[in-house]
Amino acid sequence: MPPEESSSHKRLSMSALIVEDDPEVAREMADILRDEGFKPMIASNGADARAALASGPLAIMILDLSLPDGFGTNLLAELRDREDAPPTLIVSGFALAGLVAAQYGLEVLTKPFVVDHFVRAVHRTVSMDRKPSGGVASG
Repeated sequence: MPPEESSSHKRLSMSALIVEDDPEVAREMADILRDEGFKPMIASNGADARAALASGPLAIMILDLSLPDGFGTNLLAELRDREDAPPTLIVSGFALAGLVAAQYGLEVLTKPFVVDHFVRAVHRTVSMDRKPSGGVASG
């Protein structure tokens, strides 16, 4: 891509995975990400998220911690040692989300969120390449 193309244009080809079981919240996040130049995909549970993660590289994963088929922490534990783990932003109403985010070296945004805060958190996560690390052993 020529150097004169803007970072906004570069994001047009960036896929974003939203792992969120509330369809209304997921659609809102997808609309925001689309406006920011991302190509959003929605997974409403951990199984769908794993399938989406296997489909190719992602610019970012937005992760809710409370999912119908388990906790987002299970997904974080699986990803923390993978080279292809996407930068991850936790967006959750889960009371201990801040603690989980700190354990994995990630940023957390509490639901309900302010749109501008969400946009800034997404851009920080992508630009700083914040991937899951650390955490606690699963099992």
